Amino acid sequence: MKYFFNLFFMVALAVHGAALNCTASCGNHGPVIRFRFRIKDKKPEYYGYPGFDVSCTEHNYAVLELPTSVKLYIRSIDYESQVLK
Repeated sequence: MKYFFNLFFMVALAVHGAALNCTASCGNHGPVIRFRFRIKDKKPEYYGYPGFDVSCTEHNYAVLELPTSVKLYIRSIDYESQVLK
């Protein structure tokens, strides 16, 4: 039952987020950030999946911080292939 609830929640979140205008960017240096990801402190939590929070540096670069405290600077996101570069 718990698995079903989690699955339902994730599907509902995906449908809700995809219906919103969830695009943003950190500026000229970063990629367009859209649903699955969200820019932390600029968009509400429901604009992206938990753990997919992107921060902007003071020089407007996009950064994804992993739970292991590793910071990944994002140059581009291929949403179709699900690849960060």
